[in-house]
Amino acid sequence: MTPNEIGHFPRVYIKPSQEVPVELSFPEGRKDDPVAVQLEDGGGLDGRLPAKAYKLDELGKVAFKFRANADEGVYRVVVRKDSDIRVLDFWVGTEQPVAKR
Repeated sequence: MTPNEIGHFPRVYIKPSQEVPVELSFPEGRKDDPVAVQLEDGGGLDGRLPAKAYKLDELGKVAFKFRANADEGVYRVVVRKDSDIRVLDFWVGTEQPVAKR
């Protein structure tokens, strides 16, 4: 998936308490560059952590596991590497219909 111009990825629909593997690429990054991951709406990183610092691997990638809570709703995951900010948008529950214009 590709983020939009402001770094937001398309919404992903998941099940309650589902664990999702996430891998992001930072082509300009270098091995061991720091990456901060923070959960805005609950859930857990690599278990139950609300935030965690990671490092890029030799390919400029960072990988982690996000687990949603059992509650329905949006779960945003913010990933920061320097000034590069990306937002993952997970939704627990049934897919919401597109509003009519």
